[in-house]
Amino acid sequence: MDFTRDMVIGVFAGEIRGPAAVAIVRVTREPNRLVVWYTFRDTRPMPAAESGVPSTPFSIIRLPRSSLPVSFVQVKAPQVLRRP
Repeated sequence: MDFTRDMVIGVFAGEIRGPAAVAIVRVTREPNRLVVWYTFRDTRPMPAAESGVPSTPFSIIRLPRSSLPVSFVQVKAPQVLRRP
């Protein structure tokens, strides 16, 4: 990767008990900033199951280099329940 031409942007959810997912879904360029749109989903198993294992969800993307400031906007995502 050539940092003179490219840059990376990441969204990190920190440590969370149980499974979760973070995804960068869109990046838009405005005249005075870049806007990173992301989702955060809790993907815990169905309520009958226990999941205390910590996770650290993140999403990283590569973009053409820009000197514009970056803003982050969370897009609401539905909770996903899955069977254990």
